[in-house]
Amino acid sequence: MTDTINKFNYVEYILFSQHLSNSNYTNINIPLHEFERKLKLISRNKKCFEKRWTRYIHTDLVYEVYEGPPEIKTYRIVPVSVKDQIGQNENQPIIEAAYQKEKLPFFMFPSTRHMNDVVSIHSTLIRLHNHVYINFERQISKTSQIKNGSFFQKDHKIFVNCNKDEYADKDNINKIVEDAIKMLCC
Repeated sequence: MTDTINKFNYVEYILFSQHLSNSNYTNINIPLHEFERKLKLISRNKKCFEKRWTRYIHTDLVYEVYEGPPEIKTYRIVPVSVKDQIGQNENQPIIEAAYQKEKLPFFMFPSTRHMNDVVSIHSTLIRLHNHVYINFERQISKTSQIKNGSFFQKDHKIFVNCNKDEYADKDNINKIVEDAIKMLCC
């Protein structure tokens, strides 16, 4: 974990339920009852806040439009490393996904209707540090809805994310991330 946080500027530690047999695909959707149980348990002692936004994905570019106070984020995200890790409890597997995230001006996102995905997200976040958050995301893929008629792809995702800049205290961030993973593996 230490090497990853030191090398990349954005890392997610994603909880998941199971590997799908005979496939490289991993289902990161957490069952609703487990999602709600963990959220209730963690939020009991931590202050939470909520955000809603829509994420538009076109190749390696991401454009996010936030509800509430108007905010738009545009960035290029390049997946660099994805590997399985076992959490503190062997019943709770975790995937480590590391990225290089590059902020871009909003006009860099192309004017196109050909999106890889459009996702509505409602997230409950717990700030542990300026650079570390626990995320409980409810996602609805609009692309799946369009392709499959009335079918909604609803996912519940739990992860710890670390946004790091070059001046961040990496040892402290590593400890906070490890503690967060221990909390989520209960």
